Amino acid sequence: NWQSIAPALKAANYLLLFVLILCLTSAIDLDVLRRDWRRIPRGVLCAMLCQFVLLPLLGFCSVLAFRSRLETVEGTMLLVITSSPGGSYSNWWCSLFNADLPLSIASTAASTLAAAAVLPLNLAIYLSLTYGGSLLGELPWAQLLTSVAIIVSGVCAGLLASLWISRKRRERAPKLRERLSLLGNACGLALIVIGVSFSSSSSAPPWSRPGAVYASLALPALLAVPLSAAVASLPAAGLVPPERVAVVVECLFQNIGVASALAISAYREPEAGRAAAMPVIYGFMQSMIVLPVLLVSWKAGWTHAPPSAPLLRVLLESWQPTYLDMQQEQQQQQTDSKPQTATELSSTGSVGAVSPAQAAGAACGASGQRGTDTDEGGAGSSPACEPDLRPGGLR
Repeated sequence: NWQSIAPALKAANYLLLFVLILCLTSAIDLDVLRRDWRRIPRGVLCAMLCQFVLLPLLGFCSVLAFRSRLETVEGTMLLVITSSPGGSYSNWWCSLFNADLPLSIASTAASTLAAAAVLPLNLAIYLSLTYGGSLLGELPWAQLLTSVAIIVSGVCAGLLASLWISRKRRERAPKLRERLSLLGNACGLALIVIGVSFSSSSSAPPWSRPGAVYASLALPALLAVPLSAAVASLPAAGLVPPERVAVVVECLFQNIGVASALAISAYREPEAGRAAAMPVIYGFMQSMIVLPVLLVSWKAGWTHAPPSAPLLRVLLESWQPTYLDMQQEQQQQQTDSKPQTATELSSTGSVGAVSPAQAAGAACGASGQRGTDTDEGGAGSSPACEPDLRPGGLR
């Protein structure tokens, strides 16, 4: 029975994986990505450092700690899971709780492309150190790289779709991106259901595994949260809180689709059931760990969603910054950092004469009010104050 439904579930998994990545990538405003590109490479480097160095090392240490109580197939799958970055669920969770989604998408794309070379390298190193080199030839590398190729295709198609939306459907872009985000979230839920159904139909369902299996999978996930947060918070990284949260999520979430595809194609019953249960258990654990992390981050003001917003609105609406938001924020910062008074304007030699309207507008900009207070001479409010604060108005 398990073997008969495996092809259909695998095909559905691949299709939903592609649609998920396409929708979440196309929901990104590329103008924001280009505007904030100076900060994104630093975040991507932090995420890749955690994904390719930190988590595989934690997985290796966990296998060594529980080696006497893990079967070879379980230890191998644990190393495969912790060495398979580019998990699409990270984009879904960042979208759901409004961590920095552009950084999450960029990190997923970069790590997925790099995984074609680094993933086999990490597996070769840690499998050789744990079990010797005999297991390397038994891994189905073609099936493993198929999942990587699907994610790369989804990212590329999503970027093209986002570019088309920005150029051809600019007036409807916010609504379209919101609908695409909802569709991507629905695909993420469907992938979780398929993974649970796939492993539950085997001879070794996830809920019947020994305690050592659960402990070995939970250990690297639990340690990854504080360690990746420490890396993202380094002053040299220069990341803002929503970007730090995205790095933590990127480190924690691995490509469960790659691990599941490997379990399907590499093993037969009864080993196939034990192998397929490993990514499902890790997927459940990483979701249970990231949920309180994101809730605390949101309430602490470390995401783009306001802490005072209702939870349902935070989950259903997109609070990701748009290009207009970034323009307004930049103008507000410039206004706050260097206010100009009428005296300063009149003392500038290159300006020349200052009109009464300009003087009133400068005085209003310095006071930070919209013309409601009187000036030093007792004059009433001036409408000239209105235009000066509109570009930097608060959202």
